[in-house]
Parts: sequence; C-alpha cells; structure tokens
Amino acid sequence: MKRSQAVFILVIFLISIAHANTKPDWGDTGHRTIGKIAESHLSKKAKKQIRQLLNGQSLAYVSTYGDDIKSDRKYDKFYNWHFVNFPFDSSYEESEKSPKGDIVMGINTCIDNLNNPDSSREDKVFYLKFLVHLIGDLHQPLHVGRAEDK
Repeated sequence: MKRSQAVFILVIFLISIAHANTKPDWGDTGHRTIGKIAESHLSKKAKKQIRQLLNGQSLAYVSTYGDDIKSDRKYDKFYNWHFVNFPFDSSYEESEKSPKGDIVMGINTCIDNLNNPDSSREDKVFYLKFLVHLIGDLHQPLHVGRAEDK
C-alpha cells in the first residue's frame, strides 16, 4: 500500500470516528474532506480541466452536491446510487444487483459520462459533482453493507 493511500484511509477512519458520536453520518465535513484530499492528488492537467468544468469551484465545495439535490423529486432516480447492499459472505460481483442501481453502477455511469466526448458540458458538470459525492459515500459507514443493517 502506498503511503498516500495509508494516510487517506487513516484520515477517513478518524473522520468517521469523530462523527460517530455526534451524527448518524459524516455529512458535509466528510464529503468536503474527501474532495480536498482528491484535489491534492490530481495532475495539473486534471486540475485545469476540473477548474474549467466547475467554473473555479473546488472538489471540496461540490462534494455535497449529491445530498443537496436529494430533496428535489426530479433526482429521485439517483437515490439508490448513494449505497450498495450485498451479503458479507459474497463479493459485489457475485451478489444480486438492485434493478434501481447502486453506488458502483453510479460511479461507473459518472465515469462513462465524463469520458464520453459526446456528453454535453452540463452533463459532465453534473456527473463530476455526483462522482465526487459518491466516492465520499463509498467510504461512509453503512453505505456499503447488508440491506438488513438499514
């Protein structure tokens, strides 16, 4: 494991502990921390492309986007993208997939849209913001696990 990966995991662990006693999830602080860490590992080219897409907004700033839009009914189809459920005795690949999607499918859809030269700028902005949010959710307690733990 690279040193930067170990530091990243440690930071996420500490954030989840700090928030465990105060909130059921890590909210804005956890998402913004993920965005800030991610930004520090980008190449100059990637930083430039992201800055252009987000009109100068940081990944930390847009990282809460997925939760910010949850109350808007037009985004209901993205609800299941925030988590994935599967039994502990199987892998994601082996498990039954939700017909409504899940966080893995959401991340892959975001990446596909960002890599698609035919995607509109508006779509690329949406999927970039959502991707940053989903990476935060992926590391959040109880967003990857058994459905009965809900």
